[in-house]
Amino acid sequence: LEKHQVSVTQTSKVSFRNETLDNQVYFYCANGTQQEQEVTLNFTLLRHVELSKKSPFTRKVPPLTEVYFMTLTQKPYFGLSYFQYDYKWRNARKMQR
Repeated sequence: LEKHQVSVTQTSKVSFRNETLDNQVYFYCANGTQQEQEVTLNFTLLRHVELSKKSPFTRKVPPLTEVYFMTLTQKPYFGLSYFQYDYKWRNARKMQR
């Protein structure tokens, strides 16, 4: 999954999608801009779930590309689980000095 990279169409924005398989939710980030973006995914609410990476998690996403971001695993036998997140991005080139 860490090597997942697919081309996306230009949308002039960054977006997330997720896929659920069994007790895991996989998060993917699509950079629909023409510049590399630094994207931060932050979980604001977690109940009975574990993250594969520490939140907030930041990584650079190449232009017009979708990448794998992280996995959320629902804990068995704990009842209802849920999560809430937000994200932000900024042009990665503006950060370089």
